[in-house]
Amino acid sequence: MPTYTYKCQDCKEIFDEFHLMSETLEKCIKCGSTNINKLISKQSIGAIKSNSSKNKVGSVVNQYIKDATEDLKDQKDRLKNEKYEIK
Repeated sequence: MPTYTYKCQDCKEIFDEFHLMSETLEKCIKCGSTNINKLISKQSIGAIKSNSSKNKVGSVVNQYIKDATEDLKDQKDRLKNEKYEIK
C-alpha cells in the first residue's frame, strides 16, 4: 500500500498514512478535524516525472529509491527536532 502525507489545516499537524489508492482519509489523527489536505510528496513528483518521460525501468526505480531515501531523511530530521512531553 502507498504512503500518503496529509496536513491538518486546523492544528497544522503533518502525518503519513498507509492506505489503498481508492481510499481517502477523513479526519486528522491528532485533533479529529475533517479539514485536511493530501500533500504531494517527493515520491509522487518522481513518479509523475518518470511516467511522463521515456526512461528505462532501472532509472525509474533508482530515482524512486533516491526520492524515498530523501523523504525518509527529511522525516527523520523533523522527528529529531520535535519535542516530546513525558507524562
